[in-house]
Amino acid sequence: MKSLIDFTDEKGIVMLVVTRKLQESVEIGKDIRIKIVGILGNKVRIGISAPPDVVILREEVAERARKIADALDADR
Repeated sequence: MKSLIDFTDEKGIVMLVVTRKLQESVEIGKDIRIKIVGILGNKVRIGISAPPDVVILREEVAERARKIADALDADR
């Protein structure tokens, strides 16, 4: 079994790891809720409720957007 310190992201930052069942949620602050809405094999479908000013992107989309922004900055 992993200890809490073993759960780190790619930058070495410790992550809070929680276990949730189908239809259970995690709240972040007062305004953000992440709910498990489906589980099929090794895929988990989540629903995210957040204020309209909070940008929510899948990691691969956010990385692509950063690369594009960096390329545009380099051209200036």
